[in-house]
Amino acid sequence: NVTNGGSLYLDGSAIKSQGVVAYGINNNKGSVTFSGGTITTLCQQSHGVNSIGLGSRTDINGTEITTQGNSAYGISGTSGAALIVNNTTLNTSGGGGYGIYLSDPGSTLTGTNNVINNSGVGGGTGIYIAYGGLNATLDDTTINMTNGYAGVSVGRDSTITMDGLTATGNMNQVLDITGSATVSNATIDLASGAVLRAMGNSSINKAVIILNNINAISHSGNATMVNVNMNADVTINGGSYHSKGTYAMGIWVPDTTSSVKVNNAEFITEGDGATAIENRGTATVDSTVVRTSGNSSHGIYSESIFNATNMSISTAGVGSIGGTAARGGNLNLDGATINTSGDSGMVLGTFSSSSINAKNIAGTSTGA
Repeated sequence: NVTNGGSLYLDGSAIKSQGVVAYGINNNKGSVTFSGGTITTLCQQSHGVNSIGLGSRTDINGTEITTQGNSAYGISGTSGAALIVNNTTLNTSGGGGYGIYLSDPGSTLTGTNNVINNSGVGGGTGIYIAYGGLNATLDDTTINMTNGYAGVSVGRDSTITMDGLTATGNMNQVLDITGSATVSNATIDLASGAVLRAMGNSSINKAVIILNNINAISHSGNATMVNVNMNADVTINGGSYHSKGTYAMGIWVPDTTSSVKVNNAEFITEGDGATAIENRGTATVDSTVVRTSGNSSHGIYSESIFNATNMSISTAGVGSIGGTAARGGNLNLDGATINTSGDSGMVLGTFSSSSINAKNIAGTSTGA
């Protein structure tokens, strides 16, 4: 227990706690440096490291931290604490457990080359950044979840920047963002789950997300790969998004308060009812490949404003349309190769009160 300007330095130590709310290390406005070694806690609400208060600084490097109790966090930083975490493995197995938890204005998190393993069954989160203007920067992060809620969660007005992310296992979504996030160079391979759920607080307090070179595959489940929900603006640069589940769309923009911009990416869906890009807000897509193979799985679909250029679109399922507008939607398509091979498929299709403005299109349809 370090308090009020005190300091602690440990190298290669082993710490174990067995009581309820029994932290491995508690830092209250002091300075802690922990190198190597292990920290293990067994009971509920027993964080491996608890750092609290403005002026608290906790530096963890090369340590393995294991928590087994419910609502027990590997590392917790609150009320203005500064966390520096490098080369560390965090194992949580209790329900509602977090690998890293950051809360309250002024708290910060930086680190590189960390691994978070969450094997709990109670919907835990790998990295949780609460609302209120918090900032986190993490590079080369690995997150493995058995049955988690999110790999990374960011609250309104808070920000995370990540370069190098690997995510595996089962989770509702890798990224659950209400604030802002920039994630680059990620490899995501999920047994089930999605890449992103973005939902801002209001039209003047939006979720803002930039995804650079994300290569993702989800093998089952009906989660949309990129869910640009209400009050959200998402930019996608490069990368590949591949879903295999039924109703597992590539991109879904369900509301007029949200927008998506895509450049030089690839979206592949294999399940039925899994349109590659479905837009009911504002979509701007350029130099992108979309491929669907399930029935009733359209390439691009608009119920609002959709501007697409230099596209490669293919569909193979029954009743799958390359590009379509419906329910008052507009699709502007300039430059595309469109191939449909499923029965009752169409290159382009428009429905009542909708419009398509298409030019420089090369289309083939070979289904019955």
